[in-house]
Amino acid sequence: TPTTPTTPTTPTTPTTLMVSTTPDTPDTSDPVEVESILAETVTLMVSTTNLYLQEIRSSIGVLADRVTDIEDILKAHVGKGEQKLTMIQNKFAEQTLAIEEKLAEQTTKLEGHLTEQTTTLEGHLTEQITTLEGHL
Repeated sequence: TPTTPTTPTTPTTPTTLMVSTTPDTPDTSDPVEVESILAETVTLMVSTTNLYLQEIRSSIGVLADRVTDIEDILKAHVGKGEQKLTMIQNKFAEQTLAIEEKLAEQTTKLEGHLTEQTTTLEGHLTEQITTLEGHL
């Protein structure tokens, strides 16, 4: 059998606010006591806010320390990267110098060989010219 949902009923009789005059319960009809309660509440709120501010300041300090730590780590990594880059640049410079020295040696050898060949050819040409002049 299906059940029908029940809706809560509200009391039809109005409820009245009972103000107690015992020392534990504040008298909300007394403006001085209401002002005192408000002042205590504001003081409590200010005190709580100050505690939160201290926690926030402390958290900010922790975060600042972490940022500094991260910066230090990044600087260390950048420093290592710069060292590696310097090592690579130095190695490249060494290899470039070695290649330039080999090229200079090869150029000198080729120039020597070219000079030798040129001298030999000039000698042959001179002989040929002399021989031809002798036939004329």
